[in-house]
Formats: sequence, C-alpha cells, structure tokens
Amino acid sequence: MNKIKDFFYNKNDIIVVLLILAAAAFVIYDRMEVVMSYPEVYAQSIEQESSASADNGDSNADKASAGTDADAAAKVKFTVKENDTLSDIAARLESEGLIKSADEFVDFAVEKKKESSIIAGSYEITKGSSDEDILGVITK
Repeated sequence: MNKIKDFFYNKNDIIVVLLILAAAAFVIYDRMEVVMSYPEVYAQSIEQESSASADNGDSNADKASAGTDADAAAKVKFTVKENDTLSDIAARLESEGLIKSADEFVDFAVEKKKESSIIAGSYEITKGSSDEDILGVITK
C-alpha cells in the first residue's frame, strides 16, 4: 500500500500533465470534424454570396433595360486607397452619391464586423446600391 501511495506522491505532477494532455486530445478529437469541414462551409458561403449578388445584378439590369431609373443603373468608379480609414471611405462614398449617410455606413460596417476587411483597389459600384451591397464589393 505504501508503494502505491509513494508512487502517487512522487509522480503527482506527471499524472496531472497526462490528464491535461488527455483532456486536450479529447477536445481536439471532438472538434476535428468541424475544423475539417470548414473549407466546404466557407466555399458554400462564397457561392451563396456570389449567387445573391448575381441576382441583384440581374434585377438592376432589368431596371436599366426597362428604363425605370437610368441613374440607378449608372456605375461609378470608386477607388479605395491603401491607407484609407473607414470614415474616409464613407465620406467619399457619400460625396459620390453612392450612400445617403457616411455615419450610417460606418455604423453598418462596424455592426457587420467588416471594418478591417476592406481591400484597397478600384471598384465599379452601381448607383442606388444598398450599404450591404457596397460593403460586399469593397470587402471581397
């Protein structure tokens, strides 16, 4: 009995480390399916976004061909520079007439957690696009 007791007292640290490793291995094993399926889920979400924006593009094209709102179908070339802040971008979008309010656009981008996802580059944005559509264009 003393041998068992001495073993646990002398090897207590090793036993605790082994228990922690076993718990970590179980958590990793349990979550592996989620981790491995992420690329498929991500690809599906991109596909859904592209099909949704294609549907919006079709509806805008229908509006333009019907002649109901020629100004809404007009494309505006918009450039996001490397060091632009979200506020700078929103102010320029508002001055170009692409959004109604720079403050609302900034709040919307922050709410959607896209403020740090904006990519510098040149974009063609359709006048009359929603804040969500514009954010989707400049964050792709």
